[in-house]
Amino acid sequence: MNSNSKEDLIHRIKVIKIENGKYVLLLEKVPTTLLKEVIDMSRGHKWLNIGINQSDIERLEELEISTNSGDLNIYYYCDTIAEAPVAILTRHGIKEILVGARENNCARKMNILKYSIIRHKLEKIVEDLYGKSDKEKFKSIYRRLANMIDYDHDAIKDGSEYAKLNEEACRNLENAVLLNTCVCQGYCEVLKQTLSLVGIESIICKSIEGEDDTTHTYNIVKLDGEWFNTDLTWDYTSIRRGVRPRYCLKSDKDFLKCSEKDKPYHIPYNIELPRCNVSVELFPEFKKPSSMTRSRTIIFGRVYRDSQYSKRLEEGVPVANKCNFKETIKMDIKSISCKGDQRDSGIENIHANDKEVSK
Repeated sequence: MNSNSKEDLIHRIKVIKIENGKYVLLLEKVPTTLLKEVIDMSRGHKWLNIGINQSDIERLEELEISTNSGDLNIYYYCDTIAEAPVAILTRHGIKEILVGARENNCARKMNILKYSIIRHKLEKIVEDLYGKSDKEKFKSIYRRLANMIDYDHDAIKDGSEYAKLNEEACRNLENAVLLNTCVCQGYCEVLKQTLSLVGIESIICKSIEGEDDTTHTYNIVKLDGEWFNTDLTWDYTSIRRGVRPRYCLKSDKDFLKCSEKDKPYHIPYNIELPRCNVSVELFPEFKKPSSMTRSRTIIFGRVYRDSQYSKRLEEGVPVANKCNFKETIKMDIKSISCKGDQRDSGIENIHANDKEVSK
C-alpha cells in the first residue's frame, strides 16, 4: 500500500463523520483486521476525534494496541454514567467521556476528572439502595433528587450573560449535579443517570411543541417490567411540601388527564416510545393534592421557588454558588479523597430527609 493510499485509509473505509464541525472516527465501525492500521494513521491529527466504546477497548486489549501515547484524540462514549470503566480508560490514556441520552440529543462530553466527580456524587445518593426493590429504589432517588435540585430560572432569562454561558449545561447532567440547578432536560438527564447506577432503565422523552414553540422533556421509566411516565421537573415542589406528586409513575391516559391544561407538553414527539398502561401511587403517606395545590404556579415546566423549602434545601443539601463554579469544582475534587467532607455530609442529609414523612 503506497503512502497516498495510507493517508486516505480512514476515509476510504467510510468510518468518519462530521460532528459539530469536527471529524469523528467511530472505532466500532472499523474492522478488526484494520484496527491497528487505522489507529496508526490517526496519530497526530488534531482535527480528528476518535470515539470508542467498551467493545472497542476489548478489541484493543486483545490485539495489544496501545492508545496511551498522547498523540490520539480519543473519547469514550456511553449511554449511561454506569457504563464507563474509569480505571480502564485511564490506563488507555482516554481523558474525555461522552455521557449521552442519545434518544434526546443531550449527550455531554466531559473530562474524566469531572466525570469522576459527578459519578461519585450520584453514587453517594444511591449507596444505601442496593438490594431494595425497583420501586423502593425509584422512590428514594426521586425524592432525593427533588430535594437536591432547584429549577434554574436564571438560565432561561433571554439575553442574560449567565443564560448564554449555561445554555447547554443547564439542560444536562453537569449543572444538575455540580451546581444543584438545571431546567427540565437536566432533571431528566440526572434522573436517568442516577437510576442507571441501580439498574433501572429510563428514557428521556421530548414533547411536541406548545403554543409558544416551547418543548418540554420528561422520563419514561421501567419498573418490574412495566413502563411509566414521570416528570420530576413538575413534581419536585410537591415532594418538598409533602404533597403527593401528580406526575409520578403514570399511565399514558392518567399522565395526560392530570395535566390537561398543559396537555401538549406531555404528548411525546416520538410515537414509537413504549406504551405506559398502568399507574402506581408511590407516595401514599403524603397529603393528597388540594384544590389549591392543583392550581400550580407552573408555566411550561417552570416551577416557582417556595422560600420555605428553598431554605430547607440550603440547610440539608449541598447547594453550590453558580457564580463561583471553579471553586465548586475544586471543593468537589477534594471531597473525593477526603472522608467526612462537608459536602458528602450534605448527601447524608438527603438520606435522612428521605426517611422523614412530611405531616
